[in-house]
Amino acid sequence: MKTFKIENLEMPIRLDKWLKSNCNLNSALIQKLIRKSDIKVNGKKNSRDQKLINGDIITIYAKFVEQVPPTTGKIDKKECSKLLEQIKKSIIFKDDNIIAINKPYGIASQSGTGIKISIDDILDGLMFDCKIRPRLVHRLDRYTTGLLLLARNQRAAGTLTQYFKDGLIEKKYLAVLAGNLKNKTGIIKSEIAKFGSKDLKEAVTKYKVLISNPELQISFVEFTPITGRTHQIRIHAAQELGCSIVSDIKYGDTTSLVPELERKIHLHSSEIKIKNFFEKDYSLKVDPPSHIEMAIKKIT
Repeated sequence: MKTFKIENLEMPIRLDKWLKSNCNLNSALIQKLIRKSDIKVNGKKNSRDQKLINGDIITIYAKFVEQVPPTTGKIDKKECSKLLEQIKKSIIFKDDNIIAINKPYGIASQSGTGIKISIDDILDGLMFDCKIRPRLVHRLDRYTTGLLLLARNQRAAGTLTQYFKDGLIEKKYLAVLAGNLKNKTGIIKSEIAKFGSKDLKEAVTKYKVLISNPELQISFVEFTPITGRTHQIRIHAAQELGCSIVSDIKYGDTTSLVPELERKIHLHSSEIKIKNFFEKDYSLKVDPPSHIEMAIKKIT
């Protein structure tokens, strides 16, 4: 048995992330130990996404924790350097509180299954004139492009996290769908669960068709998520509108429907508006990437 007391955290951190960094445990073993109640926080069983705060006591009921095989996927320094330079070039806005990135296609926000390197791994290189590393306050799917916000200090991180939770940040997404929608505008309300999960949560999304091509059966649509559920837009497009996002094979394979379009998920975080954030309003906007621009040209 081994016991740890959480100290010197600047903000809450997920249990599994802390264990990976501090106990040399890999993801599979962490899940196994938690499932068997061999890892407890403050004497209670917790899930891997349990948030730790200063003062928490972690107890691991396993022998020789320090000898558990480390995570196999070591981060390559050259890859880190390459990604860091790519992300630096993608910064569209920076002030004392936030950094806004136009995230490129195929780059993960955080680590996960099958991901060797993510933006979260290179945040130390984005400190610039600040003394602490910036923090992710929301995420984009690996194959979703566009606006991603980083908080540059603890106060900004806490405020933005709460703003996202309370729905005080307006986000707009652009997507290319396979098919034509009957209604050109609408509000989708449903209970959804992300792929492979049974945990249903209410999700609300506004949508507006910007361009459609009945002959090609392709639509260019603007989405405004009111709630922030995982894969919300992707699920609502496929299950409620009946028109999956192009190349989103997880929620509907559209390859045969639109063979003329590039085989990339056509979803882009285009706009973020924040009001009264430390007495300042923000309106950030980025153009869609080339594969979506090419699709728009074909539609028109």
